[in-house]
Amino acid sequence: MRVRISPQARTDLDDIWFYIATESGSEAPATRVVSAIADKFALLAKFPFIGKPLDAAKRPNVRSFPVDKHVIFYSVKANEMRVLRVIHASRDAWAAFNDQ
Repeated sequence: MRVRISPQARTDLDDIWFYIATESGSEAPATRVVSAIADKFALLAKFPFIGKPLDAAKRPNVRSFPVDKHVIFYSVKANEMRVLRVIHASRDAWAAFNDQ
């Protein structure tokens, strides 16, 4: 299954990396966290329905999958898994989607 990453998800990953690098004073932990998240994209492409489905009325065909302190939001269509957002678990997911 093909993996596509939305522009917003790419921005989310950049923001996560920058925040962790700034707060920790080191690039190494930031790179580890972002790599751990990105590593899950292949898992989700292989097993696309392991993520929890969101409320279909609000976000049809959107699933979520936790990775440590972050959550990957993605959709599955035919032969494609599209990463929509990657946000910190403490954030309001509905608000994050409304920011788009």
